[in-house]
Amino acid sequence: MFALTIIVLVFFFFINAFKINFFKDDFFFLQISHVHDLKGFLNFFSPIRTYSYKPLASEVFYFFIRNNIFIGRLIVFVTYLTGLCFLYRSIFFLSKNSLLAKLTVFLYAISFVHVFQLYWLATYQEVVVFAALTISFYLFLQKNIIQVSFFIY
Repeated sequence: MFALTIIVLVFFFFINAFKINFFKDDFFFLQISHVHDLKGFLNFFSPIRTYSYKPLASEVFYFFIRNNIFIGRLIVFVTYLTGLCFLYRSIFFLSKNSLLAKLTVFLYAISFVHVFQLYWLATYQEVVVFAALTISFYLFLQKNIIQVSFFIY
């Protein structure tokens, strides 16, 4: 029930993100991720390119969403909600206090700080880092597997 409440609240507070079109850097990323073959896609990983800004998460993200902004927004929100889920699990694992974990995730989830991360697709790498950090930290706590947690991050 708590997870559903968080999902509804996040969508309620940030629903206008679904109404915003591509913005500023989004057009640059759309242009550089517009490839027609496997060689162009593999060029994302090349250290020798004509432009210097190379956040891999953003380039691959834009390659897969192409011009479908709804799919892009949906991917951002699912990634964000995944990070929130593992944040809850980590806090609960450490504190054994469900109320503390729920309150912390609630305040973090609806914080105004996330406006740029959820509205501006060019900052998708920040959402990916949040999700990767929470997943790897939880795996580290749960199974004490350092190699797996570092691999995910």
